Amino acid sequence: MNWNKVSPTIDTRFDTPSNGTNSHPELHRSITPREAARIQSFRDNYIFYGNKTSVCKQIGNAVPPLLALALGKAILKSLKK
Repeated sequence: MNWNKVSPTIDTRFDTPSNGTNSHPELHRSITPREAARIQSFRDNYIFYGNKTSVCKQIGNAVPPLLALALGKAILKSLKK
């Protein structure tokens, strides 16, 4: 990852070091579930339930909330025409 570039896709294995695509841009480690959730546009107070594997799956399989909001607004706008 790079601070000045778009993030790679966050999938269900983002926390796997061998994956390599989701390594922290400065620290020698994978990104944390909370960091991945931030990239996906979840608010910091959003609570994920379950063990780490379950949380990673929830984050990796999620539609980012801000993307869902934008799509919903676009659909509503097109229906009003």
